[in-house]
Amino acid sequence: MHESALSCRNNLHFQLSASMDPTIAKFFRRALYVLLLLLAVLVIIASIFLSYLDLDDYRHELEQELSLALEQPVQIGRGKLTFHHGIALRLQDLRIGPPEGLLAEVPSLTANLKIAPLFEGQFILERVEIDSPSLQVWLPIRNRPKRGTTHQLTDQLGIRILTIRDASLKIHQRLEIGSKQLLSLDNLHTELRGWQPNQPATLTINGQLQQAGQPAELLLDVTLPSSPDPAIWRKEEFNYQLSVKNLATGFPADKEHPGASAIVTLTSSLTGTPGEGAQLEAAVTSNYGQNKLFSLSGRWLSAVEQEAVTALRGDLLGLPLEGEFYLLRQDQRQLLAGRFGATDVQLTRQFLERWQIPGADTFLEGKLERLALVLEK
Repeated sequence: MHESALSCRNNLHFQLSASMDPTIAKFFRRALYVLLLLLAVLVIIASIFLSYLDLDDYRHELEQELSLALEQPVQIGRGKLTFHHGIALRLQDLRIGPPEGLLAEVPSLTANLKIAPLFEGQFILERVEIDSPSLQVWLPIRNRPKRGTTHQLTDQLGIRILTIRDASLKIHQRLEIGSKQLLSLDNLHTELRGWQPNQPATLTINGQLQQAGQPAELLLDVTLPSSPDPAIWRKEEFNYQLSVKNLATGFPADKEHPGASAIVTLTSSLTGTPGEGAQLEAAVTSNYGQNKLFSLSGRWLSAVEQEAVTALRGDLLGLPLEGEFYLLRQDQRQLLAGRFGATDVQLTRQFLERWQIPGADTFLEGKLERLALVLEK
């Protein structure tokens, strides 16, 4: 009797399960159809909504904002909405500067947009990517933008991340007739991250400096202050690192490499809080034998009344150097003063040979009483 009751319960459970399977499948099919329908409706609504956004008005507004901030004429060819990690605005043929001396030419700019402000007709650019821009700088710079312009623009447009890929930069010097090119940088990749109101940002730049033979490799890492106001950035932590590898100097290498041009690696750093004293370091190292040609260390202290670079200690090809510099603010004028050099240095044959002085092998002895760079302006 017990076995018979157990068998009936098992059969009943099997029948209920078998009858529920088609019901569950039917429920999931209906839910899937509803989700697909909702997705299609959302896509249609988004398409209709985006079609009503006036890109021409925004393009002209952006041209005026950039032109006013940079004090340069700005032209944007055309714009369209697209999908790139979400809803994005793509601008093409952006030009900054007069036609006879363009400062920037940008074939394509893509910016991710925040969704909520779009319903109010506002464009907030959250992440901007620029591909293959051509940049030019003309020295001396005319119509220099006001201090803090870049920070103001990123705040105003809402940019959190700015990425520039495969850029080229040429620096020219103006002459009475025409100009000449001073530097050419290619394959520049830049990322500015996190520059928002009252927040510091990180800036990374790497690229190649064009020169005779192999190009030099440039790398710059900087922590940017949260504000251009000296009262604020003096209290913030600075972190600046620069390196330039395979830099051709144009000077002859050491005597072990006759006829070769000296190739060096340049490094520099600035770390610490300027208001309390930041540490400055720099070095130039020869690629032949990794000999250190020049080294420098010092302390930068920034205050309302002066900028001071003190405790400067250096070494140039065995010549010990020391000094200090000050930028004094007095009433409505500034005074730059300081010195950097060496005193009472014993001269030896080895020292003169390192400096590649002709006839160093016949030198007996001598003394350098004073060698100094003195500034007072």
